[in-house]
Amino acid sequence: MDQLQVRYALLKISLLALVGSTWVFWSFIFASRPESRVMADEQDRGALTSLVRLPASLPAQLPSAIPGVFAFAPPAARAPDEARMDVVRVPCWDKEGLRQEAGARWIRLTGKACGGSYGADAVFVRNQANGYMATVFPTEDDGMTTDFIPLESGKNEILIRFDQGQGASLEYQLTLLR
Repeated sequence: MDQLQVRYALLKISLLALVGSTWVFWSFIFASRPESRVMADEQDRGALTSLVRLPASLPAQLPSAIPGVFAFAPPAARAPDEARMDVVRVPCWDKEGLRQEAGARWIRLTGKACGGSYGADAVFVRNQANGYMATVFPTEDDGMTTDFIPLESGKNEILIRFDQGQGASLEYQLTLLR
């Protein structure tokens, strides 16, 4: 086979693939079109509504299927609680029995370990109220900060654990009241 025959064979294969995929596409389109219903309902509802399920018909069915889905509070009542984020400065993370007030829904802890030098990778912070495990980052002033920790309403016990190596660790409790 010379080069011209190879090109001709590839052209034939490409055209067959194009015709085949076009046939599959149009057969799917025509097979999924409800022809009989369109013809019967066309005068009553119009061609567009008989071909397409309008999105407005979906939410009317959901409240009965899933209770509580559409039980919304007014936006003004829930926006301040959801959007409030705050930074809580904890001077010494390794001090037992700290209690602080936090009005925000999400808080970031900043501070350092006063009793020893621990790297951020050896410190673990967990909100016992909801199980959230925070990520701890080192800061420039040898301190540490966490990502934003979600708080539950009421009392949130924050467990701060310092790993000392060989399986030993120190644990301290911080209580945040929201």
